[in-house]
Amino acid sequence: MAVDRYIKAQQDFEKLSKDIRKLGKNIEEIGVASGTSFDKANEAFTNLRETMNLTNEQALKLLPSVITQAAGANTSLSTFSKAFGDYMRNMNVPLEDANKIMEQFSFASGNMGVNLEKAGPHMAKMAEAARRWGYEGTKGSAVIMSMLAESSKIYGSSDKGARASINLLQELGSDELGKKMMGPYTQTYLPMGELLLTFDSPGTAGPLQVKPGTGGASRVQETPPSRVRLRKPSRTDDRA
Repeated sequence: MAVDRYIKAQQDFEKLSKDIRKLGKNIEEIGVASGTSFDKANEAFTNLRETMNLTNEQALKLLPSVITQAAGANTSLSTFSKAFGDYMRNMNVPLEDANKIMEQFSFASGNMGVNLEKAGPHMAKMAEAARRWGYEGTKGSAVIMSMLAESSKIYGSSDKGARASINLLQELGSDELGKKMMGPYTQTYLPMGELLLTFDSPGTAGPLQVKPGTGGASRVQETPPSRVRLRKPSRTDDRA
């Protein structure tokens, strides 16, 4: 039995080694065809596979286009491949639309003045904020790219423009979340049922207690100073 396990392990190792050599050769051939060094092509391949959770075959299929589009966008292959992969994942773009997103990247760089080398490190966070506000897929991406282009013009830098876009999207997302938490517009909401503030008033017999709606304030000896009590009321009014 021990001999059989050894033979099986040896066979598995040989197969793995063969697959690794084949993969390396494929990456090298893609690099040679595009005038890219093996190290840069391999880094881009790894970025695509890890950021988008791709198989080796899927990442290899995308690699030539990514190399071409990165060069066209005047962006380093390392930055482009990672930004593209993160953006695809966070924008929920299906793999079959990958080329459309690459075209958007290139158009934003070549025709809209976006510096992807500067904006690239922020693309993942920007896509995540956009998706939370309802923008996703290729259509959502087109809107976000336009926002990035305008922000880059306004702030004079794609780095600052990307960060400004993230802040705006997060603010809008928070507003939308707040609306969802409030429920239907026809629902009645009550104010805070009780707000009791107790604090020291120098030179008096005791702390001053202020309770809204009572028409004044009273002094109480038994209430400890510097206390704030907030109590959420039970819902007693459901008028539509």
